[in-house]
Amino acid sequence: MNNFFKDIEEWINSNNVSILINNVGHRVAVLDYTKMDRNEIKNTIMCGTIPKSILTQIAINKFISRVGGHRTWIINITAQCFTYNMGLGVMYKPGITVPYLACYEAANAYGYYHSESILEEIRIKKQGDKRYKKIEILNITPGAVITDRTKAAMDWIPFSCTDSIFARNIVKLIGNLEGQQCAYWGHELSNIVMLIAPFLRRHMPRYVGYNIAIGQNSK
Repeated sequence: MNNFFKDIEEWINSNNVSILINNVGHRVAVLDYTKMDRNEIKNTIMCGTIPKSILTQIAINKFISRVGGHRTWIINITAQCFTYNMGLGVMYKPGITVPYLACYEAANAYGYYHSESILEEIRIKKQGDKRYKKIEILNITPGAVITDRTKAAMDWIPFSCTDSIFARNIVKLIGNLEGQQCAYWGHELSNIVMLIAPFLRRHMPRYVGYNIAIGQNSK
């Protein structure tokens, strides 16, 4: 594993790198988890957790070694895995769970909590170590983002957006906000809708997961 990241780390340390974007995943959907290929289980978990963890470590080491006070950013893109929990929403758990994508969903949840933990660690270090003061972290938790690969399965989902709109909105956040952000008003609004009508938090993901699984396994 160390050999895989060796060339990447050497390139980062040898160049004027100021931003890291973690947005890698291996999405595999199956309608029957008992029949999911075990190599796919391993690949989905490994791809969604290991690169982000190690590349974040490499990037932080690079950023704190820079001189001159240049601002640096780490942008982690995972998924909409939670919503607000108040009012009617207290009747339901706050997590948003999509069936048929168990390992992929778990890897996204790992990415979210990993990012939040690193964010809090850096906030603490900023108080006593000036090397960390210019590091900013965005933890992007989007809803449905429509790409060429996901259009057939996801373009019917309310409050979705195209990949180009999503990317432009993330660029607008850089240097202006930090921490957990949806990066698209529709995704943020969907959290509010699920707060008002929490039953949607269970039923909508079922349709999403089913359509993704059907689309993937029909190819």
